[in-house]
Amino acid sequence: MRKTKGIAFIILSVLLCGAIIVMLRVQWNSPVDHWLTAISGLLLSFGLVLDVGVLSLCACAALISGLLFLTSDSSKPVGIGWQFVWFLLHSAAVYTIVLSCTPRLAGWISSSLLPFVSGPTSSSSFQFLFSHIFEFSFIPALIAGSSNAGFKHKAAQYVWLVPTIVLGYKFVTFPTPTPSVFDRASSAFPKLSAAFHQYFGGGFLIGEYRDLDELWRLVESNADMTRGMAQLGVTAPFYAGVGYSLAAWIGLRFQAHQKFLERLKVWE
Repeated sequence: MRKTKGIAFIILSVLLCGAIIVMLRVQWNSPVDHWLTAISGLLLSFGLVLDVGVLSLCACAALISGLLFLTSDSSKPVGIGWQFVWFLLHSAAVYTIVLSCTPRLAGWISSSLLPFVSGPTSSSSFQFLFSHIFEFSFIPALIAGSSNAGFKHKAAQYVWLVPTIVLGYKFVTFPTPTPSVFDRASSAFPKLSAAFHQYFGGGFLIGEYRDLDELWRLVESNADMTRGMAQLGVTAPFYAGVGYSLAAWIGLRFQAHQKFLERLKVWE
């Protein structure tokens, strides 16, 4: 039975790796970054996200799980290997929350809740999402991370490491902006200032679009659209990772889930 599970997980990892290779080849064949941003924005408007990073984490988790099932003799395998598997899966959950739940939550609030409470908003859907990206990524991840109190996976406390490393890498490799006479003289570190504006700056001004042609013109002419997509792919996972890890740590540290169940039994 264990060998069957191991083989099944390895087959799953191979299938996921095949899907990743196909997606990467499609990206390599695209010479213009604007096309990638436009396609991502179009899928995002429908709440559809197919991310290479999430698939990669799941593929690694499936491969390691298969190897552990094939090589372990214990009926209840534990150890560093399985902790790493849970770490990968929790990290994949963080990115899934950002890429799927975050835009859908923003879209629902913008199109359904706000018009009902205070009337129609003047902000476009993308502008509303990017302007409140911290709330729409941190809060759902905080709620999702609290569910780990029932599983008690210690690895869930450290999922903030992956998006933090990615964010740090983006800061280090961010290109130095071309100096201009209109730049503020107070910017002693232009590269750091430009990177901070790219991944943490607000003040988005993005119009609404009605079809694919308008979306293409919007991406081509509006730098805020590209900056917002960069924050959704890099900064939002950082926010979500911190929220998810914080909730997991609180659940393990204070046993909130167990205390809630005990009080519920007493109340019944």
